Amino acid sequence: TTSSLLRQGGVSMRSLIRALRTGARLCLCLATCGAQAATWHVTQTGSDGNTGGSGDPFASVTYALVQAAAGDTILVGGGVYTQSVSFAGKTNVTIQGGYNASWIWDPANQVSTIFGNGSSPVVIPAGADSNVLACLRLTGSGTGGTRAGIEFTGSALYLFVEGCTIVSNNCGVFNPWTVRQ
Repeated sequence: TTSSLLRQGGVSMRSLIRALRTGARLCLCLATCGAQAATWHVTQTGSDGNTGGSGDPFASVTYALVQAAAGDTILVGGGVYTQSVSFAGKTNVTIQGGYNASWIWDPANQVSTIFGNGSSPVVIPAGADSNVLACLRLTGSGTGGTRAGIEFTGSALYLFVEGCTIVSNNCGVFNPWTVRQ
């Protein structure tokens, strides 16, 4: 039988099954853990019906963020994007502005502005941890209430902000969830 042949070769059926199970777990882990992070592209001339690739960009940062998963990066072309961007349900996503039409990073000449049009340009709800905002201009939240360039609406652990300009808002950052010790 197969079992006795395996034993003759010094391997028991139990060892073989154990090895196969471990290998199957390893293959499953490699299949799920090896996924590559995506890079999404947004320009004023794009369309949210596009694929989000460099030659087929989306039109809104909001739509790109909905498509993004943990580890993904959203590159934003120069221009003004009138919207409020919410990181609801997102962790470890980067939104980086300052790109020209060839996707070369040029923040000195390509200003990527998120204009809130009376709402906070960027909203960070509870659980939206370890996200990154880089080289963006956040403006237009209006003058009333808690609207801000960046508004925390729940407790989030980390938001990394690098090279951003936050102007013409009720306040720069509104965070009622600060930790007090």
